[in-house]
This record gives sequence, C-alpha cells and structure tokens, in this order.
Amino acid sequence: MIVLPDTDAARLPLVFVTVGSDYHPFSRLISWVDGWMADGGSQRARCIMQYGTAPAPAHAEGEAFMGHDLVLSLMRSSTAIVAQGGPMTLIESRRQGRLPIAVPRTASLGEVVDDHQHAFCAHLHAQGHAVLATDEESVRRLLDEAVAAPAKFRVDVTAEGQQVDEAVERFASIAQRLLDERRASAQVPRRRLPLTRLRRSGVGARS
Repeated sequence: MIVLPDTDAARLPLVFVTVGSDYHPFSRLISWVDGWMADGGSQRARCIMQYGTAPAPAHAEGEAFMGHDLVLSLMRSSTAIVAQGGPMTLIESRRQGRLPIAVPRTASLGEVVDDHQHAFCAHLHAQGHAVLATDEESVRRLLDEAVAAPAKFRVDVTAEGQQVDEAVERFASIAQRLLDERRASAQVPRRRLPLTRLRRSGVGARS
C-alpha cells in the first residue's frame, strides 16, 4: 500500500515514475530509475513507481496500476516526475505544478505501436514544457538535478501558466487526432488493457 508523504520538512524528496496504461511493458524506464536508486538515489530520495506491465522495481516502492486520485496526489507531492511520453500524462504533470521528465517509448523495442511519443516529447522539450530524456544517462542526470534544485522542475500554475498549458493541451489534442487518423488508415489496432481492469485501476484514460 502506498502511503503519501507527510508534511515533515525533513522527509526525503519524492520521485514519482509513471508509465501510464499502455499494455506494452516499459521496462527500460523502470530499470533506469531503479538503478539510480540502487546507486545512491535511495539515500537522497524516496521513489514511488506506477510500473504497468513491466517487472516491479527492486529498490523503489510501487504498484502496477493506481487510481487517478492517487496519481494526482503523488504528482503534487513530488519533487520530480518521470513519465512516459503520453500527452495526457505530461499535461497532467504540468497541471499539478511540475515540469515532467519525459521519456518516450520506442516502437522498435516493443514499448508502443509507433514512435509518436518521440515527436511529441521533442516538441514539448523545444518549447520548454517538458525535459526530454532518451537514455539512462540523461534520466540519472536529470534526477540528480531535480533532487539538488527542485525549483527548476516547478511549473507556474497561475493564470499565465494555465494559458501556456492550454496551448500545450491543444497541441496534444491535435497530435492525438492525427495519430488516431494515421492508425485508422493503417488499420493498426489501438489495444489497451481490458476495460474492467482499467475501471479497477483508475489509470488508463489519461496516458
């Protein structure tokens, strides 16, 4: 059972990792952050992972799937969010006041049906709306930076900041529509976890 961090100023910073609801395992991301924890990260941070169909981490807390309310609470409590490159996952991170570390899934590795996440994450990174990480070295470096300087990974949630996020969300909506059209024309099935499982988990509609 995941216990949310308390308000004690002495508690360790929280790193939250989420891979969304895609049925493909994203084992690389889980192993990269778990390795960072094993190599000293656990002395500097607490890590909670929503790891989906990947193997459970050995050096961090986690659950395969989480309810949406818990995900939002963990995002708000986190010092750093490391997330797959799904549009809604990244947008939700920003809504909770965090600049996400975005790690795109790669189709050739069996992590997703195509490489749309690479283009989306690159666009957000270029606009300063996310921080792109494409390998273990960059994930480790960004986690080190986030723990050392948390303010760099905070997002403005005032009216001005919300306007920026509305623009990001519009872009994500357009990108998702184009992706759906391309998949439909190519007759690529957009398989997800069974609906009954998604209803129980709460993680699925936003990935």
